[in-house]
Amino acid sequence: MDFLVWCVTDPDASRLLVDSFGVMPYKQAAESTNGFLAAANEYSNNGCYVMDWATNYQPNVDDYRAALVSALNQYNADQSATNWELVKTAFVDGWAQQYQKANG
Repeated sequence: MDFLVWCVTDPDASRLLVDSFGVMPYKQAAESTNGFLAAANEYSNNGCYVMDWATNYQPNVDDYRAALVSALNQYNADQSATNWELVKTAFVDGWAQQYQKANG
């Protein structure tokens, strides 16, 4: 337990862990420099909600998740409006397609 307390309370240890893992869920931890996480925090702080990515209950979850992750990776590499549309399409239309496959 002492080690965990040290990780959170020591500024150098906290910075090292946050830089390695992206974030630590403790109030005293160093702030993350990860731009993706900063954008997510801003989104949340603006009153928007975050959807849990528990997709195991979705139809044909492996195919659905693979297409969605592919679109997210493409958007991450080039955050254009066109690539965001691919994410939305993979999410919404992908769900409908996989539901149709699973349920006819």
